Amino acid sequence: MEIPVTRLPPLVWQMEKSLKCHDLMQASLFVAVSGGRDSVALMHMMWLLWKKHSFEMFFCHVHHGESQKPSEASEQENYRREAFCHVRDLAEFWKVPFLSNATIGDDSRLEFISSLDSEGEGEAELRKYRYGCLEEMKNRVQARSTPVVVMAHHAEDLLETRLHRLIRGTGPEGLVSMRERDEFFWRPLLKFSSDELQGYVESQGLNWVEDPSNQECGPFRNWLRQKWLMELEAKSPGAKRRLAQSLELLSQDRSPIDLGEFFEKDAIIAPSFSRLEKLKQREVLVSYMKRKNMKNYGQSHVEEILKRLDTPQKRHRFRVLKHEWVITPEMIWAVPVTLE
Repeated sequence: MEIPVTRLPPLVWQMEKSLKCHDLMQASLFVAVSGGRDSVALMHMMWLLWKKHSFEMFFCHVHHGESQKPSEASEQENYRREAFCHVRDLAEFWKVPFLSNATIGDDSRLEFISSLDSEGEGEAELRKYRYGCLEEMKNRVQARSTPVVVMAHHAEDLLETRLHRLIRGTGPEGLVSMRERDEFFWRPLLKFSSDELQGYVESQGLNWVEDPSNQECGPFRNWLRQKWLMELEAKSPGAKRRLAQSLELLSQDRSPIDLGEFFEKDAIIAPSFSRLEKLKQREVLVSYMKRKNMKNYGQSHVEEILKRLDTPQKRHRFRVLKHEWVITPEMIWAVPVTLE
């Protein structure tokens, strides 16, 4: 049963669409939360959806243990303890079950179910350790349904990953990196920019814990984020967005689809259409416009129609290209408008 809540913020409404599109309403969702800005935004969005839909959900935090680098031990250990406590307290405040690889004993000392190897603080080692801990957390509880880990990767994370892989020489296959949904993970923030998430946490009054190591330019990904991409954007405003869009188009599946399965009589089947990637949606939409003998349309018209279709309104109408477009939960169709 759905619990009535106030109108969802636009980003959360987008997440709700993704949740339903990927048939995750009945899954057991393990939300990975570091305590940083992006994961706290994800945490809050998932809490709003959990209040509305009552699916099974856990907030999960991986503590990386005591730092093995003496020069930064105090700063990193303070950050890691603060992040652990922040995520635990938010989970308790929002009444969502909390899972971690660490606990705080009666003597206020941290105790770990598993710890990182003494020489394992590289990016790859940390990532492997996190995934291992998340797997242990999934096995620790008796989930009611298929377990899915929810990650806070956003659009800039995806761009950095693709650039990193291309620079390493992985070729076109490197562009097919993080997907919104794969066998084990759901990444509902991939369509959102860093600026959008910043706006969200500010509008919701959320606090987070900043990892001091994010400001270091030594690790290659940090250098990409803090130096190269920032200088590129300063030199050519909008370049990051355009580069991300280009790499996304190159990564998408360009195999042909059976267009006939998306049409019924003189309309587009809405549920089938909504599950497609944007590239395929454009293909279906252009095919429909040709069927309707629409004239003098270009890419801007297609993008405008796609934008109008992407709305929380279940039933609405709009006019583009001298046609009135009618949207229902079941069908999308257009009828010519006679101008008087």
